[in-house]
Amino acid sequence: YQRRVRGCEALPHTSIYVPTYINHLRSLMDSSQFRSNAHELVDWMANYIETLRSLPVKPDIQPGHIKNQLPLTAPQRGEPFSQIFSDFKSIIVPGMTHWQHPNFFAYFPVGSSEPSILAEMLVATLGPQ
Repeated sequence: YQRRVRGCEALPHTSIYVPTYINHLRSLMDSSQFRSNAHELVDWMANYIETLRSLPVKPDIQPGHIKNQLPLTAPQRGEPFSQIFSDFKSIIVPGMTHWQHPNFFAYFPVGSSEPSILAEMLVATLGPQ
């Protein structure tokens, strides 16, 4: 027999139920796209770590600078990953205070060393709650 769980659907050929939105999210990017995008991100991350010293510690911008570059409303449909990543690089990163910069002497987050970043990737993949 098959029972119904509100807001959930059964995984094929199993009696395991997952929230419907999980399958929807997984349909937005297939494993080939995920792999390609992940490689692009890791390359960017490694380059960021290598060139961090050349960036300004704090951005030379006024309050609202980033907000003014963003649309007033969220898109009705998801955007391609390439567009999201492009916006991240051109809007978000230039407005960041670079906490890991060698000349930043305020807080010292310990969770952004290369091994820690890799560990976070693994944990995010497993999704333990």
